[in-house]
Amino acid sequence: MTRYVLRRLLQAIPLLALLSIILFILTRALGDPLATFGGRQVVRATDRERLTRQLGLDQPIINCLDQRVRVSWHACWHHPLRTQYVI
Repeated sequence: MTRYVLRRLLQAIPLLALLSIILFILTRALGDPLATFGGRQVVRATDRERLTRQLGLDQPIINCLDQRVRVSWHACWHHPLRTQYVI
């Protein structure tokens, strides 16, 4: 029974990684996340540029994914109960 549980846990790790990558790419491919930031108000160009830079949307997709994985890893394993990171 222990071997079965360990085998299933080891199979879940690549599956979760693959699903995370697919969902990340889909959320980036669906459009501009800043388009709905202001609701019905128009977002000014200066605010759009600042938010794009702060959120890392000006970076290539692979850099954003790498940053999110590192922050998530750090939040989960280093400070799981008192983390200040937004995942």
